[in-house]
Amino acid sequence: MLSQAGRAKQAGDTNKALGLAEEAAALYGEVPGGNKSHAQARAFRGGIYMQLEDYPAAESEYRKADTLNPSGGYASVANGAKRRQAAAWSPPPDTSS
Repeated sequence: MLSQAGRAKQAGDTNKALGLAEEAAALYGEVPGGNKSHAQARAFRGGIYMQLEDYPAAESEYRKADTLNPSGGYASVANGAKRRQAAAWSPPPDTSS
């Protein structure tokens, strides 16, 4: 199902890709020992949210992935999403003086 999400993403159907990745995450969540695959599905969703510049959603998905698979390296990606969010929301420097 995650491969179908990848194909939908390649075709430009972001909503379908997100939905399929969510379905994959739900299925992997029910499989004993499926944490690594579940984490990959969450990280896939995080990547889509990063492309959409929805950094809070991306960070949330990467944090879920990191909880499921702490050795997967998802924490650093989540921190990157958080930094991008901060940069996107920081006010411009005051140059009026």
